[in-house]
Amino acid sequence: PSARIAAAASPCGRIPSQCCASETISSPASAPPSLSTTTAASPPARFAAEEYLVATCGLTPAQAVKASKWLAHLKSPAKPDAVLSFLAGVGLAKDDIAAGIARHPKLLCYKILGIGLTPSQISRLISIVPNIFVGPSMISRLQFYISSMGSFDMLHCALQRSPYLLAQNLEQVLERVKETVACAAKLGVLRNTGMFKNALWAVYCVGPESVGAKLDLVKATLGCSEAVLALAVRKAPQILRMSQGKLSRTVKFLNVDAGFKLQYILHRPQILGYSLQRRLMPRHYFINILKAKGLVKENIDFYSAVCVSEKGFVQRFIDPHSKTIPGIADAYATACSGKIPRDIKM
Repeated sequence: PSARIAAAASPCGRIPSQCCASETISSPASAPPSLSTTTAASPPARFAAEEYLVATCGLTPAQAVKASKWLAHLKSPAKPDAVLSFLAGVGLAKDDIAAGIARHPKLLCYKILGIGLTPSQISRLISIVPNIFVGPSMISRLQFYISSMGSFDMLHCALQRSPYLLAQNLEQVLERVKETVACAAKLGVLRNTGMFKNALWAVYCVGPESVGAKLDLVKATLGCSEAVLALAVRKAPQILRMSQGKLSRTVKFLNVDAGFKLQYILHRPQILGYSLQRRLMPRHYFINILKAKGLVKENIDFYSAVCVSEKGFVQRFIDPHSKTIPGIADAYATACSGKIPRDIKM
């Protein structure tokens, strides 16, 4: 991504195995030579920022003019050279580095400090949070979340879902977490189960303060009692994340078009979370074709057929009948793309 940026190399001029960034970059002991030469008798030449940004960083002249004001205080290219060395060390491409410097030129003035991240981890981090090193407070939050979640991989996963996590005040985040956990527990999902994670994510997406209203909306859409709704939510809390429109269309298809009783649907609420156009409709359509041909039992359970993986469904219901029903494989693939075929040779 063009926004992937990072800070500079360590003071010794080598790419550190564990590093991060802070406010300024210390000059490496063996920094590359300056772009201009001086003599012992003459004063140091002024750092030509615009020229450096174009020739060394790869910015366009227009970008260099805009970015150079952030480098006006520099006396030599030592710090920017260290930054470029570090960026290359974590595996960023030249074009990505140029784009990153254009967006955040001040990063050429930042410093590397050890916080336990490898260059590879930093590269993954800045692909999601390109401004991670702009605010020093983000670095302290980074350490907190790694410690709380148990690993960098867990934090990386969380940041993929919520890239602004590191920019939020920790006290506010912790308070939000407490509210979310309490609200998820009220849904009746046991905390020591994998389903509780789904409940937490559902509450987080909806907002603890809006869960009550969403429950009322889902109950009205499903046309069920509070007791039945509570059971459905415990089995599939993810239905709280569905929009009213998607939920209504899915229920209508299953109840009206496919002919399943509402009780059947509510006892299997997980079915509501599957894609209507790419799973429910295609599989219902082709199972009916197989029933009409007498190739599957009439009492085959639709929910079981829906839960099977795509590969498993094809192996069980499509491939064995490719000779009996010419074109069924292509027709099924077309259906899964959102276009239900109307003509197929029986």
